[in-house]
Amino acid sequence: MQYTPRRLRLEKEKKSRTYRWHGLRMVIFFLAFLGIWFVLKQVHGLVVMTMTKTICVEQGTLERVVLVEAVLVRNEQVYSCTLAGQPKPLAAEGERVPEGALIAIITGEGSSSTEERPDESIYARKAGIVSYKLDGLEHVLTPETITQLKAESIYEQAKAATSQVVANQQVIPSGTGFVKIVNNLKPMLLDFSFSQEDFNNLPQVGKVLKFRLDNQKKLYSIKVGEIIQIPAGCRVIAEIWDWPQQFLTERLVEIELIVDSYEGIIIPEAALSKKEGVKGVYKMGSNSYQFVPIEIIGQVDDYLAVLGLDAGDEILIKSPNLK
Repeated sequence: MQYTPRRLRLEKEKKSRTYRWHGLRMVIFFLAFLGIWFVLKQVHGLVVMTMTKTICVEQGTLERVVLVEAVLVRNEQVYSCTLAGQPKPLAAEGERVPEGALIAIITGEGSSSTEERPDESIYARKAGIVSYKLDGLEHVLTPETITQLKAESIYEQAKAATSQVVANQQVIPSGTGFVKIVNNLKPMLLDFSFSQEDFNNLPQVGKVLKFRLDNQKKLYSIKVGEIIQIPAGCRVIAEIWDWPQQFLTERLVEIELIVDSYEGIIIPEAALSKKEGVKGVYKMGSNSYQFVPIEIIGQVDDYLAVLGLDAGDEILIKSPNLK
């Protein structure tokens, strides 16, 4: 065996220990770097999660609403007395009476205090709902004449109309109308106009639209019966079968017409992102936000109705650093 001097052997062992120490230091440095990088990444994620604004999304409905003034046209029949006298209503306001029902008696004026005054009984010629509030347009605005009249003329007459209760007078002149019966077995008509910009697609004849009255949640349905082109846009004549009680006496009403309705998960438009050409949002995961593709059903103003999320999911409202 070859002899190695002690000095050389010690130098060789020293170099070997030096190499091992350098290697160990590099491994320690690398592991420390990985640890620091991991901690910084987690801290950055926590900072981003803390500073960014989020919302919990919910299922809902987006509605695009147009306010329109509608003229009401009823199937109504006015009853007049053939003699001057004092009316005595027997049917209550808003009461539905059958055909042939006695609705009022007119006690005529006698020639002297000893002479028995004549009476006239008023019977319902058709079944319907009784109302003593008359505006004078009952014979003007009818389902038969409405399409022959100009929209401007109808609106002006309806706007100027005021209801009066003639039956409250002590004596009503002969030939004066004082009560009407509205046929509730036939639809009431709503006549209204709108600009074409109010609709993405103009409604077709036969289409069912929804509306609500101001400050009310209940929805009513109307069916488009006729569409007439006018310079300002379109004029619609629609039917309503299940109408609210106030339609019995009013002539001009403001309604919230729902022109578009979208159901889905509701998110703000600001939360929408795009990744590799795909639209989506960033949803909260276990410790970070993950991009989730979505399908847009519809948009109203600054909100979207979408598919691809569940109610209760937490998403970023706006996070440009993640886009």
